Amino acid sequence: MKARKMARSGSGEMPNQPKCNTTETMATFNIETEREDDGRWIAEVVEIAGAMAYGLTREQASAKAQAIALHILADRVENGEVEPELVHVSFQAA
Repeated sequence: MKARKMARSGSGEMPNQPKCNTTETMATFNIETEREDDGRWIAEVVEIAGAMAYGLTREQASAKAQAIALHILADRVENGEVEPELVHVSFQAA
């Protein structure tokens, strides 16, 4: 998988734990994809541990990984791990 730069606003943010320090935070997460020997694609949202998925196509794997990442972020907000302020999330392909 190819490494990509991570772009987030704010300061002091820890990987895998996006923080909301203002009334609005922009977080851009990087997706790395790779084709397995058996033909399946795997996609991983690099900054969020556990946000990875397989798919028959690169697009399918990427969509599944994004959905998992959003579930993880929503769970963090629900459990008070991040502030429930307005958050903008975007994904970019590697």
